[in-house]
Amino acid sequence: MRPFGPHPRALASSLAATLLLSSTLLAQDPGATHQPVPVPSTGPTLPAQGAIVRDTARDRNVLAQVTVPAGFAVTMFAGPPVAMYPTTVAPAPDGSVYMGTDLNLAQGAVKGRGRIIRLVDVDGDGRADRYSVFAKVDSPRGLAVAGSTVYVLHVPFLTAFRDTNGDGVADKADTLVRDLGFGLDVRSSDHSTNGIALGIDGWIYVAVGDYGYLNAKGKDGRTITRRGGSVVRVRPDGTGLETYAVGTRNIYGVGVDPFGRVYARDNTNDGLGWDTRLHYLPAGAHMGYPTLFRNFADEHMPSMFDYGPGAGTGGLWVQDPGFPGDWNNALYTGDWTMNKVFRHKLTPKGASFTVDQTDFVAAPRVVDMAMDDRSHMFVASLVGGVFNYMGDTVGAILRVGYPGQKGSTALNAPKLSDAKLLATLGSPNATHRLEAQRELLRRGAKAQTLRALERQIADAKRAPEARAASIFTLELLGGTRALPALQRAAADTVLRAVALKAISESPAIRAKAPIALFAKGLADADPAVRVQAIAGIVRMNATAQGADVAKLLGDPDPAVAHLAARALASLGARDAALA
Repeated sequence: MRPFGPHPRALASSLAATLLLSSTLLAQDPGATHQPVPVPSTGPTLPAQGAIVRDTARDRNVLAQVTVPAGFAVTMFAGPPVAMYPTTVAPAPDGSVYMGTDLNLAQGAVKGRGRIIRLVDVDGDGRADRYSVFAKVDSPRGLAVAGSTVYVLHVPFLTAFRDTNGDGVADKADTLVRDLGFGLDVRSSDHSTNGIALGIDGWIYVAVGDYGYLNAKGKDGRTITRRGGSVVRVRPDGTGLETYAVGTRNIYGVGVDPFGRVYARDNTNDGLGWDTRLHYLPAGAHMGYPTLFRNFADEHMPSMFDYGPGAGTGGLWVQDPGFPGDWNNALYTGDWTMNKVFRHKLTPKGASFTVDQTDFVAAPRVVDMAMDDRSHMFVASLVGGVFNYMGDTVGAILRVGYPGQKGSTALNAPKLSDAKLLATLGSPNATHRLEAQRELLRRGAKAQTLRALERQIADAKRAPEARAASIFTLELLGGTRALPALQRAAADTVLRAVALKAISESPAIRAKAPIALFAKGLADADPAVRVQAIAGIVRMNATAQGADVAKLLGDPDPAVAHLAARALASLGARDAALA
């Protein structure tokens, strides 16, 4: 299965045949009259902003179709006609919630049917009271909010929107990436560029379906091309655009954990051998679709698990003290066909993980999930809908929380001192850590901030995820000044993998870094370190290390062996593999 419906090529063929038959019959009947072509609906005409009038009967009907585990509570945050046909959802630090709405869904290709809606719960009862049409865009598929910037993936663009006068409507737009997918002049947005996630490692990760992209271009002029499913990433300023991992089929969302590791729940190929695979995606991986999985399974990165039928959608890592017990610090994925949000606990196994799966939310047609900074998960549901426009009563935004446990409160990062922001990098709430990091980056590289980050990294009493947040913040803020502290972190077995990742992912830092740091990492006892050492050698284009990488072709860990082979190909070091 695939989210939102049949393959566009099949639809196009059917449409072409229908049009041809119709034109032939008209030509044969001189008395035939031409009927006016109906104008596709763009939905109800809404004022630019206003109060939300609730349909309580519909709300009750939707909630009757939703279940959550004991102790959790769910509210109908918003629904039609304001919040309909949701394709993506993202809460903001100020408590508002953004959602993408697209009446085209999978099958339509009519312009003017997409919007970004801003929803506000004025009285804090878990139900939106007011809305504004934040932006009008075609094919919204991904949202992420950092401070006052709203990042929107609206095929084929990634754009940073801002509302500078506080009226709830975007008045500035900065195109970060263009041609990342295909616009409605070419085809519908099914199997296209989908959800996005902003990681603590300072990258926006993009889930890409199997139509791929041709000559996608970032703001710094970097271009990439890929025919097929993948994960793409780019810095929030539009620089550093790259294809991060390939060989997926039609992923709709990605989850990023506190150490910058990426996960996705994939889609089936409709009974042809590729089912709902849950991926861990290290840099450079090929997950196997479509060329390897059937006959060359030992040559692709192994997925964590194959769940059989389904249609994967959202991906989200939750670390929030308001979620109790095993519901906290876990990966969550959505499945449109199974009508579920699942929780996954991951256990390290070599360079990858073993994983379980537990039902969390049962709701019709789950599309996306996102956490706010106040211990609530928002779930976008296409309840009442399927593949295309079906009237103005489709969709819902649900809010899920655990009222029996004290949750997090709003951080309000812009009003905090530098010292408070630095302390928040140690918060048990991953969303708070990200908000604090983005505000520190906005304030710039102050000497005292850099020194404080170095002390935090060196403090072995701090939680590993807190030290990782400090590592990434120092990398992003300090540039080459961060290298000595990052090298010291690489000497710590707890931090080594994260430190190597941070060093190698900054062009300025890796240009100053000794290659010996990564050569040594290739022989590390920890497979996760070997993975980051391989990635670093590729980024440094260190072809002289080809012989050392080739030694890992026989690594007992299949992920390491796979990534070593991919690295040799990237480096053009084929002779090293054959030596």
